[in-house]
Amino acid sequence: MPDTLDYMILGYVVAFVLLGITIGSVVWRYRSYAKTEALLDQLEASEQSATSNPSTPPNASSAATNAVPSR
Repeated sequence: MPDTLDYMILGYVVAFVLLGITIGSVVWRYRSYAKTEALLDQLEASEQSATSNPSTPPNASSAATNAVPSR
């Protein structure tokens, strides 16, 4: 009977490395998504506060964000 223990161990190592990479990728993407969501919530809140108080002029960043590019 051939000795295939080394190949079995190698197969398990490769499988667990791939599983670790997959889990790491999911965690990394989730953290990136959470940061993006927090930034969008912050921008939405600042936009709502700017539109609810019309007496204050819009700042340059919101004017640049709402600007339509010319052709």
